Amino acid sequence: MVRHYKRKSERATLPQDVIQQAIQQVRARAISLRQASRTFGIPLKSLSRYCTKAAEANNNDHSLSGYKKPRQVLADEFENQLEAYVLAATEIYYGLAPKDVRKLASQMAKADGCNIPPTWHETEMAGEDWFSGYLQRHKNLSTRSPQATSLARATSFKQDKCCYVFQPTC
Repeated sequence: MVRHYKRKSERATLPQDVIQQAIQQVRARAISLRQASRTFGIPLKSLSRYCTKAAEANNNDHSLSGYKKPRQVLADEFENQLEAYVLAATEIYYGLAPKDVRKLASQMAKADGCNIPPTWHETEMAGEDWFSGYLQRHKNLSTRSPQATSLARATSFKQDKCCYVFQPTC
C-alpha cells in the first residue's frame, strides 16, 4: 500500500457546488448539455455522467464526483471511536502502544464483520501501513510508547501541589 500518494491527474477536482449548478441548469432545460459544459468548464462526458447519476439518485446528497474508498477497512465512525478510546485511555494514564492499537483495530473490524485483508487474520493485528495511514488521518494521536505511571504520581498530581512547587507565592 502506498503511504505517500502523489496525485497524478487533476481528475475530479471540481467543486461540488459548480457541478450541482450545471446539473440544475441542464435538468431545468435552461441551457443545453454542451453549453453547460463550456460555461462551467466541465468535460462534456463527465457532465453527462453526472446528470445521469443525479437522475438515478433523485437528488439525494450523494457525491457525484471523486473517488470512493473501496479498500477502506474500518468505516470513518469506527475509526473515530477507536481514536476516542485511545485518547480516553491516555487521559487515565493507560497509554496504548502502537501494537495494542493495531490489535484493537483488528478486533473491531472482526466484530463489525468488515472485509479485512488476510494478513490481519494471520497476525491478529492491523498492518503497519494501515496504522501509518490511520495516524495521518487522525493527527492528534501520538505513536510514542507508553510509560508506566505509578499510582502515587497519578493521584498526587493536583493543582495546589503544582502551584506550590512552581510558584511559592500561591
